[in-house]
Amino acid sequence: MKKTLTYSILALSISVTAQSIQRQVISPMGSVQSNGTISLSSTVGQPISGCIGETNKLSQGFQQNLTATQDIDLREGWGMVSTHVRPYAKDLVDVYAGVEADLSIVKDNNGSAYLTEFGFNGIGDWDFKEGYQYKMTAENVLTLRGSRVIPELNPISFTEGWNLMSYLRNTAADVIPVMSDMVEDISIIKDHDGLAYLPEWDFNAIGNFNPGIGYQIKTNTATVLTFESNATEYRLEQNNHSAIATNTKRFARPVNTGSNHTVLILETAWNETPELGDEIAAYDSKGNMVGSVALQEGHNAIAIWGDDEYTQEKEGLAHGEVFTLVLYNQASDKLSELKVSEWERGNDVFAKDGMSVIAGIQQQDVIVQELELFQNVPNPVRSNTEISFYLPEATKAKLSLTNALGQEVFTLSNKDYEKGLHKVNLQRANLASGMYYYSLQTPTKKLTKQLTVVE
Repeated sequence: MKKTLTYSILALSISVTAQSIQRQVISPMGSVQSNGTISLSSTVGQPISGCIGETNKLSQGFQQNLTATQDIDLREGWGMVSTHVRPYAKDLVDVYAGVEADLSIVKDNNGSAYLTEFGFNGIGDWDFKEGYQYKMTAENVLTLRGSRVIPELNPISFTEGWNLMSYLRNTAADVIPVMSDMVEDISIIKDHDGLAYLPEWDFNAIGNFNPGIGYQIKTNTATVLTFESNATEYRLEQNNHSAIATNTKRFARPVNTGSNHTVLILETAWNETPELGDEIAAYDSKGNMVGSVALQEGHNAIAIWGDDEYTQEKEGLAHGEVFTLVLYNQASDKLSELKVSEWERGNDVFAKDGMSVIAGIQQQDVIVQELELFQNVPNPVRSNTEISFYLPEATKAKLSLTNALGQEVFTLSNKDYEKGLHKVNLQRANLASGMYYYSLQTPTKKLTKQLTVVE
């Protein structure tokens, strides 16, 4: 009986079938079989079958071209990245050379960093089996050139606890079936918007894994993930959870600071079930909004953002700081403070990558809606930024920018506004780098926040 083997044939480019040739055959573990005649049938990009010598049967292998290229969109601000290409130039300095001017920092799962400003690479080489967190001062496209990764021949090992995960397939796929073989080992998976997959509660706010994106995964044991081949077809999740959750009308979007705390509100937690389109916001003790979400049927989760240690402003919560939750009822146009009567897990204290689960929640007294000025997004400002504010009634409002000396630089807007949420775009134009303040003034009140302009 012939012995069954599994090999990956690299750098082999032929167009004939059933041809006997002499070649090295490299297994997934890196060992080399070079003795004997290899008889095989192949088509480029398809599984290979045949025999090695007279005793070993090659039941499955893959023929691939040497070079592959992947273009990855890097967004302004914080994000996570991964690749299905094994870069030829592995040093992170070389990998990011084309986007270096817009790159502030890259971090791996161990907290090691590549800091472009100081020419410091504490990470070393790019590992295609890992994801990386980055911060960009402007959008750009990262182009990776290397050898194509075969997902099913490259298992990824996770340590117990948090890991930054690479998505090795070249097409999108629903998170749930992709992770089905190790679902019992998963506590949470998060994308770079703080959206979460929580298998314990059958809650998937991420939807699909997408090529080029990295993901945070927390496992309750050391485990191994092996992706199915690119030829395997998966459904695409069509729940649109992400688009709906982020489409808030009363609250602005929070600043993505690169670290967040997940709060899951169980469907059964409410004493009065909210309506679709109602919204929840999280605030710190000084009234700064640090998270927002539009509610949907079933469970809901809100990402509550921590402070960005790489900026001078306070955009989020400090470790150990308490947060409060506020509900906006769309039908009545009222705000109510939410009181948690039962925590199934965690509490109302912020911890980076922390998680809390609310099993009981009640609406408290109605809050008088007042003038509200939100933190600009993104911050710091490279080219432009969006400033949002809420007006509790129709009024004339002036939005202006001043420098660190208190001198007004220019007026962004000065006109009559209707009641509600409004957004104004600030173009960097000829502003020099440095610290600025933007102020919203109505006939009865003035609010001010800080922003930073960088090159």
